[in-house]
Amino acid sequence: AELICSDHKPVMAMFKVNALVTLPRKQIDAFRENLIRKLDEYENEHIPQVSLSKNTIDLGNVMFDVPSTATLTVTNTGKAMAEYHFVAMPTPQAHDGASAPAIKPWLKVEPETYLLVPGASKELSVTAHITKEFAQKFNTGAETIENILILQLRAGTRRRTRQRQTTMAKSQFIAVNGSYLPSCFGCSLKYLSTAGNPVRSEKLNTLPVHHAYKVPKELWRMVDHLYRRGGLYEVDLFVTEGDPHQIADIIEALDTGAEFERSLSLHSMAETLIRFLQNLCEPVFPAAILGQLEQHWGSIARDQLHAFCIKALRQLEPQQYRVFVYMVSFIREMLKHSEHNRLSVDLLVPVFSKCLFEEGRSSRAREALRHYLSAENFK
Repeated sequence: AELICSDHKPVMAMFKVNALVTLPRKQIDAFRENLIRKLDEYENEHIPQVSLSKNTIDLGNVMFDVPSTATLTVTNTGKAMAEYHFVAMPTPQAHDGASAPAIKPWLKVEPETYLLVPGASKELSVTAHITKEFAQKFNTGAETIENILILQLRAGTRRRTRQRQTTMAKSQFIAVNGSYLPSCFGCSLKYLSTAGNPVRSEKLNTLPVHHAYKVPKELWRMVDHLYRRGGLYEVDLFVTEGDPHQIADIIEALDTGAEFERSLSLHSMAETLIRFLQNLCEPVFPAAILGQLEQHWGSIARDQLHAFCIKALRQLEPQQYRVFVYMVSFIREMLKHSEHNRLSVDLLVPVFSKCLFEEGRSSRAREALRHYLSAENFK
């Protein structure tokens, strides 16, 4: 059929138009409150959240210089990324402005900070390691194996109308406990000289100063054992390493007062003696006195060197002086039997300078010890 166009104009039409309309105040407030509520619900759901497998760490019996470790698991139970770290316990600051550390220096936590994706877990290890820097306080009871760790999540942000407010994430508390077994290692010479019984005794008997031991009984026991068991004639004594298990048994006997096993190797006893001296919390021959030797060593005439070394030796504290003289006398006695034990000043000086002098690795410490070992009358 033929399409015929009409010239008539339409008399009716419909139009769709977008127009701004002013809403009633109540409707606007209701809309705003509903929007804020939904935003809050979303943000609350996405606040970092973690859970701990346990809130108490028991490290058990902790021994000197033996790391004791326990673990727990941190799990991200929220819907957002969670990054944790450790913060210090809120306490009044000290007079010098320093605050308590988040983790005590003898305690190690790994990892200290970590980022967890939702649903992920991470094993956290807590290790107590009591070295000579801390042992004296533990032996005297001034410090104990106790620490409260505060695990905190990084803060998020929340929107409130036109302001941004910081949201503090919830903290988790981890109590760390353990029992330190007192040891003669890491103690001071004065403490050991006035201890009338083994350091691990239930009740330590403290001797008055005028009744104190001339040298610590633990040091005497080791030297006496070497004397009585033929250590003066043992080949390469103090040069050959000892057995680690026997060394542990010797330390236990020193701490508890038990008798030494007759099957102990002399080399194990010798190495324990060296470790004992190395782990005193204070050096036998301090760096300050050694420094005086260093300052004047090159300018002193050879015939005056001996007198100067004697003068320096007598500046030591009484306990330091007696231990130094005791050990040098013992080394000199061993050198008298060098045809049997094959020991020499060159072999023993590097060994004993490291455990008798505070800066035992310095060449001046070795020269000083060499003089004390070689002089006809060193004291």
